[in-house]
Amino acid sequence: MSRGFLFDLDGTLSDTDGVHQQMWKELLAPMGYECDSTFYKENISGRHNFELFKRFLPAGTSDEVIEEWGDKKESGFRVIAKEMKLLQPLAGLLDLVQQITQRDLKRACVTNACRKNAEFMLGELNLVEFFQELVIGEECDRPKPHPDPYLVGMEKLGVTAEESVVFEDSPSGILAAKRANVGLIIGVLTTQT
Repeated sequence: MSRGFLFDLDGTLSDTDGVHQQMWKELLAPMGYECDSTFYKENISGRHNFELFKRFLPAGTSDEVIEEWGDKKESGFRVIAKEMKLLQPLAGLLDLVQQITQRDLKRACVTNACRKNAEFMLGELNLVEFFQELVIGEECDRPKPHPDPYLVGMEKLGVTAEESVVFEDSPSGILAAKRANVGLIIGVLTTQT
């Protein structure tokens, strides 16, 4: 029986790729990259800022500068999303949240988003109180596509992999859940899938 429900955030609770793509477009244009939807999907979506900026910035750029670029990108994401009121729950999500809550099942948000973005998005979606745990990929030993974030989430919830259900939209997240031997993985169809 399923007792633990683990949700990815970006693209699973809300379709956020458009906002992320806009930020990447603004940041990469001066570097000579055209971040259209194909470039975004093939080169950026589902990957970590640090890895990406290390690739796009000149060789030898310090880790500190790379982190600053990542912070700039994420703070811009929050500004655009807030100003334009772009964060909306995916269709059917609030009904599912209600059913899980009524059954008092365990639940965690497991994301590769940075903590500031995750807390911001959950606040904008009015889901802070719904989730009993928030697992941030970069705070684990290894982020998705490694299994670590889902393993940490299941441990925090006190559930086994066989008792868990994961909701994911990205190939890297689905791979992480599969590597964690999760009993049921539900693919959410948004821009990643």
